[in-house]
Amino acid sequence: MRPNENRRNLHMGGSGLGLPVLEASARAALSVRLGRSLTDTEWAGARHNLLQLAEIVRGWDLTARSKERADWPSAQLQAA
Repeated sequence: MRPNENRRNLHMGGSGLGLPVLEASARAALSVRLGRSLTDTEWAGARHNLLQLAEIVRGWDLTARSKERADWPSAQLQAA
């Protein structure tokens, strides 16, 4: 597996949009908020931070889902 392959997979999930489309959208959104175009250096830093955030949020989601699956039988028994 290439170093950034996992990061690419974070963005290809259920949306059906490829990484270039999402990156262009994110860069455009940041440019609008700043009121100017981002330099390539600014975009590289922002992109890095966004990918780190995506990894954190994905980790939380995976943890929550695994706990939900682990609790499922006991939750079903308590409800009955």
